[in-house]
Amino acid sequence: MLENLKTNDKFFSTASEDNAIPIITGTIFVDNAVAVNEKDIETNLSFAYPDVKFFFRNVNKVPSAKYVILNDDGTYDLLARRSLGENDDFFPDPSTLISQTLLDNYDTRSQYDFYGWSTEALSPAAVSAFDDEEWYLESKGHLIKTTSNTNIIAADQQYNNWASQTPTAGQNDYVFYAVYYVHKYKMTYYDGNNDVVAVVYVPAESFITDYAVNVVPSKNESNLPLTQTYHWTGWAFRQGGTAEAWTHNNVGKSQRDREFYAVFEEASIYDVDYSSYFEIVNDATEYRESSDPNSSYYVAGADSLYNTSGLTIRLIPASEKMISGKVVVPKSMNNQPVIAISDFYS
Repeated sequence: MLENLKTNDKFFSTASEDNAIPIITGTIFVDNAVAVNEKDIETNLSFAYPDVKFFFRNVNKVPSAKYVILNDDGTYDLLARRSLGENDDFFPDPSTLISQTLLDNYDTRSQYDFYGWSTEALSPAAVSAFDDEEWYLESKGHLIKTTSNTNIIAADQQYNNWASQTPTAGQNDYVFYAVYYVHKYKMTYYDGNNDVVAVVYVPAESFITDYAVNVVPSKNESNLPLTQTYHWTGWAFRQGGTAEAWTHNNVGKSQRDREFYAVFEEASIYDVDYSSYFEIVNDATEYRESSDPNSSYYVAGADSLYNTSGLTIRLIPASEKMISGKVVVPKSMNNQPVIAISDFYS
């Protein structure tokens, strides 16, 4: 009957005038004594009636594959299903079944980017758990093939290893996963000379202020006296703007590419607190001087024995905070005198 419905011109679909196959939903159980080839079921029935579930008593199974999008809750969206033919080396490359446009604009992935296909059950949360911005590289082994979208993966980092895949003996069920990773918007930061000093990519819908910029920007000070500086006070949302409160509510979430501009005020170097640019190396440093030539603490020109203790400090490593412009060594930190810098006595 279902075979006749596919070709009989007396039956028409209610969905489209171009589709002569009626829309049927439900479940059909077939108590067949003679085994039916699984591929025939897929080709003749499942493909024509995708909303019907067919159950046969006797089936000759053949290797079959699902092409799916895996959700974080373990459910999945079925994109395509294919069986392995007798003369097939492997299942079809998904690009021959599912369009790039569909994958790039999938309804439930509006805040995500399609990266490629995998045999690993990779939901967006599973990809994030890698905690690796280069997880998609071929050397990492997570993907069989990547997207061809150069806005997501650079052309020289794309690859397609689908043709090298082969069936596993004794395995009938295969699943191929369309892999997505949360989209990241570009945050560009400019210094006082309008040069880019930092670019930070922030995941969609994340608070921008949670992704710190490890840069202290500067501004050309060649027009200032030695004891004057342009002191950085914060970031503005537009060039020439005022420094904004750097809070969740004020700066907002990552929903588009944005630009931020460093704001400065002219100040005396003696009025600026530079202590946040330094870190304590040793909080029990001792320094001694002696005028006695026989003393191990002898210093030429010393008037007498001199003892003091305090802190050894150094600039915060560039990997944590990139500092530029004028910097004045603080006299004290944590209510203790600074007596040495980077293990050299001051």
